[in-house]
Amino acid sequence: MAFAFRASVCAFILFWSFTNVVDAGVIRDDVADASYLALGNSPTYGAVGQITFGSNSDWGSGTLIAGRWVLTAAHLVRSNFWANTPGNVQFTVGGNTYSGSQIFLNPGFVQNTPYNGNDIAIVKLSSAVPNVSPIGLYTNNDELGQTGTYVGFGRTGNGLTGQVASGPTKRGGTNGIDITGDQFSTGWSSNVLLSDFDSPSLNVSSFGSSIPSPLEYQPAEKDSGAGLFLDVAGVPKIAGVVSFALFNSDGINYAYGDGIAATRISGQLPWITSVVPEASPVVLLGLAALMAGGIGFISSQRKNRSRC
Repeated sequence: MAFAFRASVCAFILFWSFTNVVDAGVIRDDVADASYLALGNSPTYGAVGQITFGSNSDWGSGTLIAGRWVLTAAHLVRSNFWANTPGNVQFTVGGNTYSGSQIFLNPGFVQNTPYNGNDIAIVKLSSAVPNVSPIGLYTNNDELGQTGTYVGFGRTGNGLTGQVASGPTKRGGTNGIDITGDQFSTGWSSNVLLSDFDSPSLNVSSFGSSIPSPLEYQPAEKDSGAGLFLDVAGVPKIAGVVSFALFNSDGINYAYGDGIAATRISGQLPWITSVVPEASPVVLLGLAALMAGGIGFISSQRKNRSRC
């Protein structure tokens, strides 16, 4: 049975709880894990890397969106921002590990209030990543109804067991983008994209279609900061950053019927591109035009690299 969306935040708390701790993915109980591992480790999503910390054993995920710029969840790197220790943040991608040199929290981020749609941060690396192609930003606001791909690192399990103890492993899976936060509950932001974990055999869908995708997936613990991707003409673009999970009342966390929330990129474009001009669609379009015209491309390319 689907849940009604008229509930206020208070009524929501009666039936659901949420956590800001999100790790890598719980899978369908009837699909081999090898399929999820293959998707996550596809070169298509090579820009998704693991975030670790020099001072503790925590971890999460992030996506390279320009030469030395990583998009992740604000709650994941918040303590390093306030302690002014960006070098404690490490990003492993393409077989190499890079230290953070600056952390930019979204100015609207409020700890323990992820449903305001601002749980997003950018980490500037100490050097550019030479062997990995960044993934561009999804700029349209037509995400609802599409099937996205989630890719990140973290714990796993299946829809019947929920999350089980496990270490960091890169996986990918798919899920429909069902509703926005403001459609779910009063006071929630439209900059939150919600998906639920549909079962192939149980009628436990919470919102949207009850038919699971072939690689239906629920990001779990340590997927904080993981990417939600949508294809544009066959090319993946990052449409969301995994922020928090929603649990229903069955007592099994990260299981069928639970939900996942991602901060919406299309609602954060002005802030992202103000921090990372290289990620701006306008800049990229300008470079494409220069390339097509064959005039001044080399000098412009050098100029853009110098900003990285």
